[in-house]
Amino acid sequence: MRYEVKQGDTLSEVAERYILPRYDWRDLQKLWRVPDTRRLTVNRRHSIPRHWLRWVPEEARVASVRGTVNLAIGGRNLAPRVGMRLREGTSISTGANSFLTLALSDGSRVALPSQSSARLIRLRKYLIDSAIDYQFKLDKGRIDAKVRPLSGGGSNINVETPVSLTAVRGTEFTVSYDMDTQTAGTAVFEGTVAVSQPGDRSEQLVPQRFGVIADTGDSRERVELLPAPSLENPDRLQASEVVSFDVTPVAGATGYYALLATDAGFVDRFAELESATPHFEFTQVPDGTQFIRVLAIGEGGLHGMRQTYSFRRSLETIDANVERSDDGYVFRWLETDDRTRRYRLQLHSDTVDGLPVIDEAGLTDTEISVKELRAGVYFWRVGVYRTDSGDTFVNWTDFEKLTITRSDGR
Repeated sequence: MRYEVKQGDTLSEVAERYILPRYDWRDLQKLWRVPDTRRLTVNRRHSIPRHWLRWVPEEARVASVRGTVNLAIGGRNLAPRVGMRLREGTSISTGANSFLTLALSDGSRVALPSQSSARLIRLRKYLIDSAIDYQFKLDKGRIDAKVRPLSGGGSNINVETPVSLTAVRGTEFTVSYDMDTQTAGTAVFEGTVAVSQPGDRSEQLVPQRFGVIADTGDSRERVELLPAPSLENPDRLQASEVVSFDVTPVAGATGYYALLATDAGFVDRFAELESATPHFEFTQVPDGTQFIRVLAIGEGGLHGMRQTYSFRRSLETIDANVERSDDGYVFRWLETDDRTRRYRLQLHSDTVDGLPVIDEAGLTDTEISVKELRAGVYFWRVGVYRTDSGDTFVNWTDFEKLTITRSDGR
Protein backbone atom coordinates (compact mmCIF):
# COMPACT_ATOMS: atom_id res chain seq x y z
CA MET A 1 0.00 0.00 0.00
CA ARG A 2 1.28 3.50 -0.87
CA TYR A 3 0.90 6.50 1.44
CA GLU A 4 1.43 10.08 0.29
CA VAL A 5 2.84 12.35 2.99
CA LYS A 6 0.63 15.32 3.85
CA GLN A 7 1.53 18.71 5.28
CA GLY A 8 2.18 18.41 9.03
CA ASP A 9 2.55 14.61 9.09
CA THR A 10 4.91 13.03 11.60
CA LEU A 11 5.87 9.38 11.85
CA SER A 12 4.18 9.00 15.22
CA GLU A 13 0.92 10.51 13.90
CA VAL A 14 0.92 8.32 10.79
CA ALA A 15 1.61 5.24 12.91
CA GLU A 16 -1.14 6.10 15.40
CA ARG A 17 -3.75 6.68 12.67
CA TYR A 18 -3.01 3.87 10.24
CA ILE A 19 -0.67 1.24 11.74
CA LEU A 20 -1.64 -1.74 13.92
CA PRO A 21 -0.54 -1.53 17.58
CA ARG A 22 2.12 -4.23 17.18
CA TYR A 23 4.04 -1.82 14.93
CA ASP A 24 5.02 1.77 15.75
CA TRP A 25 6.80 4.84 14.38
CA ARG A 26 10.20 3.16 14.82
CA ASP A 27 9.19 0.45 12.36
CA LEU A 28 8.03 3.12 9.92
CA GLN A 29 11.29 5.01 10.33
CA LYS A 30 13.30 1.91 9.43
CA LEU A 31 11.00 1.07 6.53
CA TRP A 32 11.00 4.58 5.07
CA ARG A 33 14.62 5.35 6.02
CA VAL A 34 13.65 8.71 7.47
CA PRO A 35 16.38 10.40 9.59
CA ASP A 36 14.11 13.06 11.17
CA THR A 37 10.79 11.67 12.45
CA ARG A 38 9.21 15.15 12.56
CA ARG A 39 10.28 16.34 9.13
CA LEU A 40 8.71 14.29 6.34
CA THR A 41 8.85 15.29 2.69
CA VAL A 42 5.35 16.46 1.69
CA ASN A 43 3.79 14.63 -1.30
CA ARG A 44 6.40 11.91 -1.18
CA ARG A 45 4.90 8.42 -1.51
CA HIS A 46 6.01 5.58 0.77
CA SER A 47 5.10 1.90 0.84
CA ILE A 48 3.52 0.22 3.86
CA PRO A 49 2.96 -3.57 4.01
CA ARG A 50 -0.73 -4.42 4.07
CA HIS A 51 -0.35 -6.61 7.13
CA TRP A 52 0.79 -3.54 9.09
CA LEU A 53 -2.34 -1.52 8.36
CA ARG A 54 -5.36 -0.80 10.52
CA TRP A 55 -8.63 -1.90 8.94
CA VAL A 56 -12.33 -2.20 9.63
CA PRO A 57 -14.41 -5.22 8.57
CA GLU A 58 -16.55 -5.01 5.46
CA GLU A 59 -19.65 -7.12 4.77
CA ALA A 60 -21.11 -9.00 1.83
CA ARG A 61 -24.92 -8.91 1.71
CA VAL A 62 -26.90 -11.85 0.34
CA ALA A 63 -28.77 -10.29 -2.59
CA SER A 64 -30.36 -13.49 -3.89
CA VAL A 65 -30.42 -17.18 -3.02
CA ARG A 66 -32.04 -20.10 -4.83
CA GLY A 67 -31.97 -23.83 -4.15
CA THR A 68 -29.67 -25.56 -1.68
CA VAL A 69 -26.94 -23.26 -0.39
CA ASN A 70 -24.91 -23.78 2.78
CA LEU A 71 -22.90 -21.28 4.80
CA ALA A 72 -20.19 -22.34 7.24
CA ILE A 73 -19.63 -19.58 9.80
CA GLY A 74 -17.53 -20.13 12.91
CA GLY A 75 -18.05 -23.88 12.88
CA ARG A 76 -21.81 -23.61 12.33
CA ASN A 77 -23.73 -24.51 9.18
CA LEU A 78 -26.45 -22.04 8.24
CA ALA A 79 -28.91 -21.58 5.40
CA PRO A 80 -28.57 -18.11 3.86
CA ARG A 81 -31.46 -15.70 3.51
CA VAL A 82 -31.79 -12.54 1.47
CA GLY A 83 -30.43 -9.59 3.42
CA MET A 84 -28.05 -11.65 5.56
CA ARG A 85 -24.65 -9.99 6.00
CA LEU A 86 -21.53 -12.13 5.76
CA ARG A 87 -18.03 -11.35 6.97
CA GLU A 88 -14.62 -12.73 6.11
CA GLY A 89 -14.08 -16.33 7.12
CA THR A 90 -17.44 -17.50 5.74
CA SER A 91 -17.46 -20.57 3.50
CA ILE A 92 -20.16 -20.99 0.85
CA SER A 93 -21.24 -24.09 -1.07
CA THR A 94 -24.05 -24.45 -3.60
CA GLY A 95 -25.87 -27.63 -4.57
CA ALA A 96 -27.34 -28.72 -7.90
CA ASN A 97 -29.29 -25.97 -9.68
CA SER A 98 -28.60 -23.61 -6.77
CA PHE A 99 -27.35 -20.03 -6.80
CA LEU A 100 -26.13 -17.29 -4.47
CA THR A 101 -25.43 -13.64 -5.32
CA LEU A 102 -23.54 -11.34 -2.95
CA ALA A 103 -23.63 -7.54 -3.03
CA LEU A 104 -20.40 -5.99 -1.75
CA SER A 105 -20.20 -2.69 0.10
CA ASP A 106 -18.57 -0.89 -2.84
CA GLY A 107 -21.40 -1.86 -5.23
CA SER A 108 -19.66 -4.86 -6.80
CA ARG A 109 -21.44 -8.21 -7.14
CA VAL A 110 -20.19 -11.78 -6.88
CA ALA A 111 -22.31 -14.79 -7.85
CA LEU A 112 -21.79 -18.51 -7.27
CA PRO A 113 -23.65 -20.86 -9.63
CA SER A 114 -24.43 -24.54 -9.03
CA GLN A 115 -21.92 -26.99 -7.55
CA SER A 116 -19.49 -24.30 -6.40
CA SER A 117 -17.53 -23.81 -3.18
CA ALA A 118 -15.79 -20.59 -2.13
CA ARG A 119 -14.46 -18.82 0.95
CA LEU A 120 -14.49 -15.15 1.89
CA ILE A 121 -10.81 -14.80 2.81
CA ARG A 122 -10.71 -11.01 3.24
CA LEU A 123 -13.43 -8.37 3.39
CA ARG A 124 -11.67 -5.25 4.67
CA LYS A 125 -11.46 -1.51 4.34
CA TYR A 126 -8.14 0.07 5.31
CA LEU A 127 -8.23 3.33 7.24
CA ILE A 128 -5.51 4.64 4.98
CA ASP A 129 -7.13 6.02 1.81
CA SER A 130 -10.34 4.00 2.55
CA ALA A 131 -8.94 1.32 0.26
CA ILE A 132 -10.86 -1.95 0.10
CA ASP A 133 -9.33 -5.42 0.11
CA TYR A 134 -11.61 -8.28 -0.91
CA GLN A 135 -10.25 -11.77 -1.51
CA PHE A 136 -12.23 -14.87 -2.44
CA LYS A 137 -10.85 -18.41 -2.55
CA LEU A 138 -12.58 -20.62 -5.13
CA ASP A 139 -12.21 -24.29 -4.21
CA LYS A 140 -14.60 -25.73 -6.79
CA GLY A 141 -16.91 -24.56 -9.56
CA ARG A 142 -17.13 -20.95 -10.67
CA ILE A 143 -17.38 -17.35 -9.50
CA ASP A 144 -18.98 -14.67 -11.68
CA ALA A 145 -18.05 -11.11 -10.74
CA LYS A 146 -19.07 -7.62 -11.80
CA VAL A 147 -16.64 -5.23 -10.12
CA ARG A 148 -17.10 -1.47 -9.95
CA PRO A 149 -14.07 0.72 -10.70
CA LEU A 150 -12.11 0.76 -7.45
CA SER A 151 -11.37 3.98 -5.58
CA GLY A 152 -8.21 4.35 -3.55
CA GLY A 153 -4.83 3.50 -5.02
CA GLY A 154 -4.43 0.42 -2.83
CA SER A 155 -7.86 -1.10 -3.43
CA ASN A 156 -8.05 -4.55 -4.91
CA ILE A 157 -10.39 -7.51 -5.43
CA ASN A 158 -8.81 -10.93 -5.90
CA VAL A 159 -10.17 -14.36 -6.76
CA GLU A 160 -7.76 -17.17 -5.92
CA THR A 161 -7.85 -20.82 -6.95
CA PRO A 162 -5.28 -23.48 -6.05
CA VAL A 163 -3.42 -22.70 -9.30
CA SER A 164 -4.24 -19.06 -10.15
CA LEU A 165 -4.79 -15.60 -8.73
CA THR A 166 -6.98 -13.11 -10.60
CA ALA A 167 -6.66 -9.45 -9.57
CA VAL A 168 -9.07 -6.80 -10.85
CA ARG A 169 -9.75 -3.10 -10.46
CA GLY A 170 -13.05 -2.79 -12.29
CA THR A 171 -14.32 -5.30 -14.78
CA GLU A 172 -16.71 -8.16 -15.51
CA PHE A 173 -15.20 -11.62 -15.50
CA THR A 174 -15.59 -15.24 -14.43
CA VAL A 175 -13.15 -17.61 -12.73
CA SER A 176 -13.59 -21.38 -12.76
CA TYR A 177 -11.72 -24.25 -11.13
CA ASP A 178 -11.95 -27.95 -12.01
CA MET A 179 -10.82 -30.14 -9.11
CA ASP A 180 -10.43 -33.23 -11.31
CA THR A 181 -8.08 -31.66 -13.86
CA GLN A 182 -6.65 -29.08 -11.43
CA THR A 183 -7.05 -26.35 -14.02
CA ALA A 184 -8.43 -22.85 -13.61
CA GLY A 185 -9.94 -20.58 -16.22
CA THR A 186 -10.38 -16.81 -16.22
CA ALA A 187 -12.57 -15.19 -18.89
CA VAL A 188 -12.77 -11.39 -19.20
CA PHE A 189 -15.93 -9.83 -20.61
CA GLU A 190 -15.17 -6.20 -19.73
CA GLY A 191 -12.01 -4.37 -18.67
CA THR A 192 -8.69 -6.03 -17.86
CA VAL A 193 -7.52 -8.45 -15.17
CA ALA A 194 -4.08 -9.59 -14.02
CA VAL A 195 -3.56 -13.34 -13.66
CA SER A 196 -0.68 -14.93 -11.76
CA GLN A 197 0.08 -18.00 -9.72
CA PRO A 198 -0.43 -17.78 -5.94
CA GLY A 199 2.76 -16.41 -4.39
CA ASP A 200 4.19 -15.36 -7.77
CA ARG A 201 4.54 -11.65 -8.58
CA SER A 202 4.79 -12.32 -12.32
CA GLU A 203 1.42 -11.16 -13.67
CA GLN A 204 -0.15 -11.66 -17.07
CA LEU A 205 -2.58 -8.95 -18.19
CA VAL A 206 -5.72 -10.31 -19.80
CA PRO A 207 -7.91 -7.82 -21.72
CA GLN A 208 -11.56 -7.95 -22.68
CA ARG A 209 -12.55 -10.85 -24.98
CA PHE A 210 -9.62 -12.97 -23.83
CA GLY A 211 -9.08 -15.59 -21.18
CA VAL A 212 -6.36 -17.62 -19.49
CA ILE A 213 -6.17 -21.32 -18.65
CA ALA A 214 -3.79 -22.16 -15.78
CA ASP A 215 -2.67 -25.49 -14.34
CA THR A 216 -0.45 -26.81 -11.58
CA GLY A 217 2.67 -26.07 -13.63
CA ASP A 218 3.92 -22.73 -14.88
CA SER A 219 1.57 -22.78 -17.87
CA ARG A 220 -0.77 -19.81 -18.32
CA GLU A 221 -2.15 -19.98 -21.83
CA ARG A 222 -4.00 -16.90 -23.11
CA VAL A 223 -6.77 -17.63 -25.59
CA GLU A 224 -9.35 -15.53 -27.41
CA LEU A 225 -12.88 -16.10 -26.15
CA LEU A 226 -15.43 -17.57 -28.53
CA PRO A 227 -17.99 -15.08 -29.89
CA ALA A 228 -21.44 -15.06 -28.35
CA PRO A 229 -24.14 -17.12 -30.07
CA SER A 230 -27.45 -15.51 -31.00
CA LEU A 231 -30.78 -16.67 -29.65
CA GLU A 232 -33.11 -17.81 -32.40
CA ASN A 233 -36.66 -16.41 -32.37
CA PRO A 234 -36.16 -14.46 -29.11
CA ASP A 235 -39.61 -12.81 -29.29
CA ARG A 236 -41.47 -16.13 -29.15
CA LEU A 237 -43.91 -16.42 -26.25
CA GLN A 238 -42.87 -19.38 -24.09
CA ALA A 239 -46.24 -20.97 -23.37
CA SER A 240 -45.45 -24.69 -23.25
CA GLU A 241 -44.62 -26.62 -20.10
CA VAL A 242 -41.09 -27.12 -21.42
CA VAL A 243 -39.35 -23.83 -22.20
CA SER A 244 -36.97 -24.44 -25.10
CA PHE A 245 -34.32 -22.26 -26.71
CA ASP A 246 -32.09 -22.64 -29.76
CA VAL A 247 -28.93 -20.64 -30.39
CA THR A 248 -26.82 -20.26 -33.49
CA PRO A 249 -23.88 -22.70 -33.63
CA VAL A 250 -20.42 -21.26 -32.94
CA ALA A 251 -17.33 -22.64 -34.70
CA GLY A 252 -14.92 -24.25 -32.26
CA ALA A 253 -17.47 -24.65 -29.46
CA THR A 254 -17.26 -27.77 -27.31
CA GLY A 255 -20.62 -26.98 -25.73
CA TYR A 256 -23.11 -24.26 -24.88
CA TYR A 257 -24.35 -22.68 -21.66
CA ALA A 258 -27.60 -20.91 -20.78
CA LEU A 259 -28.48 -19.08 -17.56
CA LEU A 260 -31.94 -17.83 -16.53
CA ALA A 261 -32.70 -14.94 -14.16
CA THR A 262 -35.63 -12.77 -13.16
CA ASP A 263 -33.66 -9.55 -13.77
CA ALA A 264 -31.47 -8.18 -16.54
CA GLY A 265 -28.51 -7.81 -14.17
CA PHE A 266 -28.63 -11.53 -13.33
CA VAL A 267 -28.73 -10.94 -9.60
CA ASP A 268 -31.63 -13.36 -9.08
CA ARG A 269 -30.54 -16.45 -11.01
CA PHE A 270 -32.76 -19.51 -10.89
CA ALA A 271 -31.76 -22.05 -13.56
CA GLU A 272 -28.83 -23.01 -15.76
CA LEU A 273 -28.02 -25.67 -18.33
CA GLU A 274 -24.91 -26.84 -20.12
CA SER A 275 -25.53 -28.62 -23.42
CA ALA A 276 -23.39 -30.38 -26.00
CA THR A 277 -25.70 -28.97 -28.69
CA PRO A 278 -27.06 -25.43 -29.27
CA HIS A 279 -30.43 -26.42 -27.78
CA PHE A 280 -31.77 -26.00 -24.23
CA GLU A 281 -34.93 -27.20 -22.48
CA PHE A 282 -35.97 -25.82 -19.09
CA THR A 283 -38.86 -26.84 -16.84
CA GLN A 284 -40.57 -25.05 -13.94
CA VAL A 285 -39.96 -21.59 -15.39
CA PRO A 286 -42.27 -19.04 -13.72
CA ASP A 287 -44.63 -16.79 -15.67
CA GLY A 288 -43.62 -13.23 -16.49
CA THR A 289 -40.73 -11.48 -18.18
CA GLN A 290 -37.53 -13.44 -17.60
CA PHE A 291 -33.98 -13.17 -18.93
CA ILE A 292 -31.60 -15.63 -20.57
CA ARG A 293 -27.84 -15.35 -21.02
CA VAL A 294 -26.25 -17.61 -23.64
CA LEU A 295 -22.64 -18.38 -24.49
CA ALA A 296 -20.44 -20.95 -26.20
CA ILE A 297 -17.92 -23.03 -24.26
CA GLY A 298 -14.43 -23.21 -25.68
CA GLU A 299 -11.06 -24.75 -25.00
CA GLY A 300 -10.51 -25.93 -21.44
CA GLY A 301 -14.16 -25.26 -20.58
CA LEU A 302 -13.59 -21.51 -20.87
CA HIS A 303 -16.81 -19.50 -21.16
CA GLY A 304 -17.06 -17.35 -24.27
CA MET A 305 -18.57 -13.91 -24.77
CA ARG A 306 -22.20 -13.63 -23.71
CA GLN A 307 -25.49 -12.27 -24.97
CA THR A 308 -28.55 -11.50 -22.86
CA TYR A 309 -32.17 -11.58 -24.01
CA SER A 310 -35.51 -11.04 -22.35
CA PHE A 311 -38.32 -13.48 -23.03
CA ARG A 312 -41.96 -13.73 -22.07
CA ARG A 313 -43.25 -16.76 -20.25
CA SER A 314 -46.96 -17.62 -19.92
CA LEU A 315 -47.75 -21.27 -19.30
CA GLU A 316 -50.81 -22.42 -21.25
CA THR A 317 -51.71 -26.06 -20.57
CA ILE A 318 -54.54 -27.49 -22.68
CA ASP A 319 -55.96 -31.00 -22.46
CA ALA A 320 -57.98 -31.79 -25.59
CA ASN A 321 -59.98 -34.80 -26.73
CA VAL A 322 -62.58 -35.78 -29.31
CA GLU A 323 -65.73 -37.86 -28.76
CA ARG A 324 -68.34 -39.42 -31.04
CA SER A 325 -71.79 -37.82 -30.83
CA ASP A 326 -75.13 -38.82 -32.34
CA ASP A 327 -74.62 -36.72 -35.45
CA GLY A 328 -70.87 -36.15 -35.63
CA TYR A 329 -67.93 -35.45 -33.35
CA VAL A 330 -67.41 -33.16 -30.36
CA PHE A 331 -63.97 -31.62 -29.87
CA ARG A 332 -63.37 -30.55 -26.25
CA TRP A 333 -60.47 -28.91 -24.45
CA LEU A 334 -59.76 -28.06 -20.84
CA GLU A 335 -57.34 -25.57 -19.28
CA THR A 336 -55.79 -25.47 -15.85
CA ASP A 337 -57.33 -22.10 -14.88
CA ASP A 338 -60.54 -20.18 -15.50
CA ARG A 339 -59.20 -17.14 -17.37
CA THR A 340 -61.27 -16.01 -20.34
CA ARG A 341 -59.61 -16.77 -23.66
CA ARG A 342 -60.27 -17.22 -27.36
CA TYR A 343 -59.65 -20.52 -29.09
CA ARG A 344 -59.17 -21.89 -32.57
CA LEU A 345 -59.79 -25.40 -33.95
CA GLN A 346 -58.02 -26.65 -37.06
CA LEU A 347 -58.76 -29.97 -38.77
CA HIS A 348 -56.57 -31.27 -41.60
CA SER A 349 -57.34 -34.18 -43.92
CA ASP A 350 -54.70 -36.88 -44.59
CA THR A 351 -51.71 -34.69 -43.62
CA VAL A 352 -50.87 -31.68 -41.47
CA ASP A 353 -49.47 -29.93 -44.54
CA GLY A 354 -51.65 -27.68 -46.64
CA LEU A 355 -54.81 -25.81 -45.73
CA PRO A 356 -57.14 -27.19 -43.05
CA VAL A 357 -60.57 -28.47 -44.06
CA ILE A 358 -62.00 -26.85 -40.93
CA ASP A 359 -60.57 -23.68 -39.39
CA GLU A 360 -62.79 -22.21 -36.66
CA ALA A 361 -61.31 -19.11 -35.00
CA GLY A 362 -62.65 -16.77 -32.32
CA LEU A 363 -64.19 -19.55 -30.22
CA THR A 364 -65.03 -18.69 -26.61
CA ASP A 365 -66.48 -22.05 -25.55
CA THR A 366 -64.25 -25.00 -24.75
CA GLU A 367 -65.95 -27.35 -27.19
CA ILE A 368 -67.30 -27.45 -30.74
CA SER A 369 -69.41 -29.99 -32.65
CA VAL A 370 -68.45 -30.99 -36.18
CA LYS A 371 -70.94 -32.88 -38.34
CA GLU A 372 -70.80 -34.89 -41.57
CA LEU A 373 -67.13 -35.82 -41.57
CA ARG A 374 -66.29 -38.25 -44.35
CA ALA A 375 -64.41 -41.48 -43.69
CA GLY A 376 -60.65 -40.93 -43.67
CA VAL A 377 -57.66 -39.87 -41.61
CA TYR A 378 -57.65 -36.43 -39.97
CA PHE A 379 -55.24 -34.42 -37.86
CA TRP A 380 -56.57 -31.76 -35.50
CA ARG A 381 -55.28 -29.26 -32.97
CA VAL A 382 -56.54 -26.46 -30.71
CA GLY A 383 -54.93 -23.05 -30.35
CA VAL A 384 -55.37 -20.70 -27.39
CA TYR A 385 -54.88 -16.96 -27.88
CA ARG A 386 -53.29 -14.72 -25.27
CA THR A 387 -52.62 -10.98 -25.29
CA ASP A 388 -49.48 -9.83 -23.51
CA SER A 389 -48.09 -6.27 -23.52
CA GLY A 390 -50.31 -5.39 -26.47
CA ASP A 391 -49.19 -8.35 -28.59
CA THR A 392 -51.35 -11.38 -29.32
CA PHE A 393 -49.86 -14.87 -29.35
CA VAL A 394 -51.29 -18.31 -30.04
CA ASN A 395 -50.19 -21.53 -28.38
CA TRP A 396 -51.14 -24.75 -30.17
CA THR A 397 -51.59 -28.26 -28.89
CA ASP A 398 -49.75 -30.99 -30.75
CA PHE A 399 -51.63 -32.49 -33.69
CA GLU A 400 -53.85 -35.43 -32.74
CA LYS A 401 -54.78 -38.15 -35.21
CA LEU A 402 -58.44 -39.04 -35.81
CA THR A 403 -59.41 -42.00 -38.01
CA ILE A 404 -63.02 -42.24 -39.21
CA THR A 405 -64.16 -45.51 -40.75
CA ARG A 406 -67.02 -45.91 -43.22
CA SER A 407 -69.28 -47.11 -40.43
CA ASP A 408 -68.57 -43.90 -38.49
CA GLY A 409 -68.44 -41.36 -41.31
CA ARG A 410 -70.39 -40.60 -44.45
